Amino acid sequence: MTKLTDIAQRIGKTRGEEARPFLETLEEIDLFERRYPVTQAGSKKVRYAIKDPFLRFWFRFVAPAERRLHSRADAARYLADGVVPELDKFVSEDAFERVCQSWILRSLPEAADAGRWWGSIRHYQNGQQISRTYEADVAAIKEAGEVIALGSCKWPDPSTPDHAHPATELDKLETIRKQLGAPDAPLYLFDRVAFSPRLKEIANEREDVHLVLPAELEQPASTT
Repeated sequence: MTKLTDIAQRIGKTRGEEARPFLETLEEIDLFERRYPVTQAGSKKVRYAIKDPFLRFWFRFVAPAERRLHSRADAARYLADGVVPELDKFVSEDAFERVCQSWILRSLPEAADAGRWWGSIRHYQNGQQISRTYEADVAAIKEAGEVIALGSCKWPDPSTPDHAHPATELDKLETIRKQLGAPDAPLYLFDRVAFSPRLKEIANEREDVHLVLPAELEQPASTT
């Protein structure tokens, strides 16, 4: 997802509003979409995203290198050096998050919608008030907008030494939960491979913390 101002800069415009007509055209032909924090549909906190996963892949990996892909050898080299190292991050940023959002929506009968949430949360540091942007990869809400679940999604490279889902993600979700006034909302940590020992320990001690691996996402929602 990208802010309007960032898109404007990429296409050589000085103001976000100058990019809006182009985005509206792309929305009309169903290639682009606006996304909002799931609790604030229609708010000013809009971000934009390419709607089709194939096109997202094309513009992220193929289009920037198209002129260099003259042979199968060029393509194989670029796949190994330019695509594969970035593929886990690419999958995590949108595809895996959407799978988890769908799973939450199916698993919680009272959920009316599920999506991302982002917003600023104020803190005091060294006697001064500062504002920091927080994001939850998964947020499920009731019909009236009440948050009933939050989640963090990670799709790391299992070969890296720090691939385990960190406990700091739980701290982040707890901060967001407090900000949204949902103290009883369960917290879900979704991961491709593993969770940190500390996170496992916490999940064993608390009923509101759930660790979910891909195999569980394949199960019928009624078994969760």
